[in-house]
Amino acid sequence: MHSHIGTAAELPVQTFSAIVGDIYQCALDPTGWSKLLEHICQAVGGPAGSIGVFHPGELRSVIEAETGTDPEWQRRLHEEYAAIGPFVAAPLHFQAGDILSVGDVIDYDEFVDGRFYKEWVAPQGWSDSILSILVKSPDHLAFLGVSLVERATAEHKARVAAFVPHLARAIRISHLLGFTAAKAADLEAAVAGLMTGMILVDAEFAVRGINPAAERLIGEVAGLSIHDHRLRVPATDAGAQLSAAVTAGAEGRLDRAGATILFSGAAGGLGLLVHVIPLAKPRARSNEQAVAAIFLKNPAAPSQPPLEAFVQRFALTPSETRVLLAIMEGKSPRDIAASQGVGMPTVRTHLHRLYDKTGTSGQADIVRLVASVSGTI
Repeated sequence: MHSHIGTAAELPVQTFSAIVGDIYQCALDPTGWSKLLEHICQAVGGPAGSIGVFHPGELRSVIEAETGTDPEWQRRLHEEYAAIGPFVAAPLHFQAGDILSVGDVIDYDEFVDGRFYKEWVAPQGWSDSILSILVKSPDHLAFLGVSLVERATAEHKARVAAFVPHLARAIRISHLLGFTAAKAADLEAAVAGLMTGMILVDAEFAVRGINPAAERLIGEVAGLSIHDHRLRVPATDAGAQLSAAVTAGAEGRLDRAGATILFSGAAGGLGLLVHVIPLAKPRARSNEQAVAAIFLKNPAAPSQPPLEAFVQRFALTPSETRVLLAIMEGKSPRDIAASQGVGMPTVRTHLHRLYDKTGTSGQADIVRLVASVSGTI
């Protein structure tokens, strides 16, 4: 099922070498990614492709580079069809380096009978696509996708595989498609998809990096704020603990620097759970160097179930996982059939297999099981 070929045996040497050189150039100069992607698609034999980042916790993808697809079709993909695509469950089943065609994740005849194929794939003149997982972590997955006008072959996969290790290295070099050399911006790009808030501060409490989740959460604690790019802490016991932990990190007293603190909310009641993690011992007390990472989490907010572990524990297939994801969104069997463009018998088959594998007896039962794994019930 998976291809891990790391050579360019099926490609002319000059073509392969030129593309690999351009890959590493794009790690330093992001303006070339779309043109590079066009050359990769030509080498593979596909008319269109994309490089993007998938965020499992939010079930969404961000396309960083694209070629060959009309912007209107891209808009329709994001607004209407992304959630029912054949690869929606792939991040929960496969690892970095895996190279997949549609037939590897779903029965191809079922795919052709579905809405995604009939309404988005076929009208563009395509028949199949290849997804290669470039980089994978618990918080994101970077991928290369190539659309094909014919069914994917071993040669198509081999050509994609030739570029995968180089693309993965280039993405790491460019800090997960952040495409910037500024340290704070690189951090923000790398952690932007985290549901947990994260702030980097230096010895003087100046903010050296912050992700969108932290910007949303920080207002939930009375007296905790960012003013003139500096973290302000409340004059409370919790605030004093936070200040002491950051100062200990700045002074290299790593045994005293870590802390877990519960702050009261801005309107009273439960606020935020704050973890202070010291960074490596600083070479010198400097405003240019972050000394602590501060993680913010709302303890009352439900956590994202560890679906990948759940999928592996019960040996779910990608088709079964697609149905499970739809159930978790509150869809009925009829809704699932309509959204995926398949018949009710197909949905019922997947549901019965889900119930058999998990020892559950209905949708509410399986939702409770998934939720209980993460302690949300």
